[in-house]
Amino acid sequence: MNRYEFEDLISDYLEGKMTFKKIKEFESFLKNNEEYRILVNNVRNSISDLNGLDKVAVSNRFNEKLLSKLKNEKSININDDKNFFGFSPRDAAMFSTLCLFVIFLSYSLIDFENDFSPSLSESTRPIDENHQNFKSSKFRKGDNNFASDSPLDSLKKSDKKYKENKNNKIKFVNN
Repeated sequence: MNRYEFEDLISDYLEGKMTFKKIKEFESFLKNNEEYRILVNNVRNSISDLNGLDKVAVSNRFNEKLLSKLKNEKSININDDKNFFGFSPRDAAMFSTLCLFVIFLSYSLIDFENDFSPSLSESTRPIDENHQNFKSSKFRKGDNNFASDSPLDSLKKSDKKYKENKNNKIKFVNN
């Protein structure tokens, strides 16, 4: 028996509307589960507390007076034509001003000139210009042979055929 089935059967058990077989099954379940026993006792105590309360007497015209007061109250019209997306005109103006201020503030705080990704104008520069910047770099030491130091024609695909390595050994090749 799961918790939902148990909760559905509590009121039937307390009111005595269960069959004898169902009562025995319910009580055996209560013996094995203390949490559910506490729940049944709490419901039983709540029912007895409610039955012990004094009844409240109202006048004969109570419902009529209550309905007349409710009709006389000013009702709140949510679907008013003067609202913009649920905002009154004053609130809508304040909200839109606040949104524009946040957009302006965020735009002024972002530094667009020092962006880390290259801009379109930088990516379309000729290769020679980047090549010379690398040659003048402070980090170059000695006469290292970098791919950027070689002429651009050396980067073209060579016509040499690839020979398959049948021995599965590493072969060192000189240029």
